[in-house]
Amino acid sequence: MELWIRSQDKTNLILAKDIVVRDGNIKVYKDTELCTTVAMYKTKERALEVLDEIHQRLIDIQTFEHMIGDTDLRWLHKRAVDCVYIMPKE
Repeated sequence: MELWIRSQDKTNLILAKDIVVRDGNIKVYKDTELCTTVAMYKTKERALEVLDEIHQRLIDIQTFEHMIGDTDLRWLHKRAVDCVYIMPKE
């Protein structure tokens, strides 16, 4: 399962390994190194709400992949479930 993250300023598209909230910032890690900060919010609570949305997107992707299993239709998940999460402005 993979999820790409598009940064708030739309300048980065990153295949995220780990997504972390620090204060009001959402940071993406690739392997063990910090890749970039993809979003900044006024409060940690808002950043956690966005993290909840990302979490739900991952569940949706995993559920769809499980539904189609190992069939030749696996390529459909890229169209049927949005695998890019665009960080909201605020």
